[in-house]
Amino acid sequence: MNFLKGTAGLIAGAVTVSLATMPAFAQEDPADYPSRGITIVVPYNPGGTATAFATLQGEHLEKVLGQSVQVENVPGGGGAVAAEQVARADPDGYTWMSISSGMFAVNPHFTGFDPYEALTLVATNRAQPFMFVVRTESDYETFEDLVQDARERPGEVAFSSLGVGSNHHIIAEMMQDLTDVELLHVPYTGSQQYMADLLAGRIDLAMSTPGSVAKFSEEVRPLALAQPFPSSLAPDVPTSEDVGIPDLFMPSWVAIAVPKDTPDAIVEKIDMALGQIHEMPEYQEQVLKLRTEPFYVSGKEYYPTLDKLRARVTGIVERLGLGN
Repeated sequence: MNFLKGTAGLIAGAVTVSLATMPAFAQEDPADYPSRGITIVVPYNPGGTATAFATLQGEHLEKVLGQSVQVENVPGGGGAVAAEQVARADPDGYTWMSISSGMFAVNPHFTGFDPYEALTLVATNRAQPFMFVVRTESDYETFEDLVQDARERPGEVAFSSLGVGSNHHIIAEMMQDLTDVELLHVPYTGSQQYMADLLAGRIDLAMSTPGSVAKFSEEVRPLALAQPFPSSLAPDVPTSEDVGIPDLFMPSWVAIAVPKDTPDAIVEKIDMALGQIHEMPEYQEQVLKLRTEPFYVSGKEYYPTLDKLRARVTGIVERLGLGN
C-alpha cells in the first residue's frame, strides 16, 4: 500500500509547466556542501526518544557542518510516510531521515514501499534493545506470567507497537510464534501515546526500549529483553535466552538515510560528519543519558549486514504468514 499515492493526482493536476522543459533541480557543487540548513525527518510523533536523539544529533552536527539542522516529525505507516517523503525530496543532501533497522528490513513486507530501493543508508548512529514492558500494577510479575495468561486468554492480551511492520510489531509476532500464544496488536504512532495507554491500563503490554520508558521507571516493569544477550542499558532485565526463547532477536539500530540519487561526494561528507560527532565524548555521554547507545558504522560498510538482516526478516515474515 502506498500511503501517499492519493496525493499524486493532486500534484500532477497542479503542474502546468511541461515536465520536459523543467530542470531536475539545481545541484550545487559538492565541494560547497552544505551551504544551507538541513532537515532530519523523524518518522514518529514528537516527544519520544527518536525526536530527542535527532535534536541532540542536530546540535552537534551544526558544530561540524556550520549550518542549522532542524527536526521534522512525520509519523504514520510504521515509518513509510516519512520514508516516502524523504525519497521524493531533491537528492541534494539537505533532507535526511532518521530510519530504523525495522524500516529497512520489515516495512517493505507490510507497506508496499521499500526504503532500501529508494534511500541510501549513510551510517548507523545509535542502538538500543527492545523490551517487553508492563505497568507496575500489572499481575504479570515475570515474562512467564504473561505467556501463561496469554495462553489462557488467546487474542485478549493487548500489546503496542509503532505501527504495522515496525520492529515492535515483528518482534512481538516472533514472540507469539515462539511461545505459541496469540496477542491483540494495537498500533500507535509514537511512544508517548502507547505509554499513556499502558499506564492507564488500556493495553497490557508494550514493546518498548530503555529510552522510551526511562521517565516512567517507577511506573513500569520490564519483563524481558528481546535479545539473547544482556544490555548495559538494562543490566537487570532477563534476556530472551533467560526466559527460554533464545531465538528471539531482532537487531535494533537507527541510522541516517538520504534520497537514493544523492551524489556520492555528499553522502561521504554526511558520513564523515556523523563519524566526527560520534567521536565527541560529550556527545556519547549525552546519548547514553537518553538510554540509547552510540553505534556508528558507515553505510558502505554496513550494507552486507543489512542484506543478511533483510533475508532473515523475509524468512520470518513468510513463515508466519504476515505482510502483503
